[in-house]
Amino acid sequence: MTRSAAPASPKKTLRYGELDRQLVVSTAMRLAERGGVRSVTVRALATELGLSTTALYHYVKDKR
Repeated sequence: MTRSAAPASPKKTLRYGELDRQLVVSTAMRLAERGGVRSVTVRALATELGLSTTALYHYVKDKR
């Protein structure tokens, strides 16, 4: 029997100041655990965090 991926947590709107680098990193780690390292894209990370991709670049320079 294969283990199915856990359902994504419901998205909540983050208020100003609620998003920080630690939350971005922990979300990226969760994405990697669910789908492997290749599943961690800027677009997937932004979607998981409820952001636009351009908003995410305020917290990270690029995928590296």
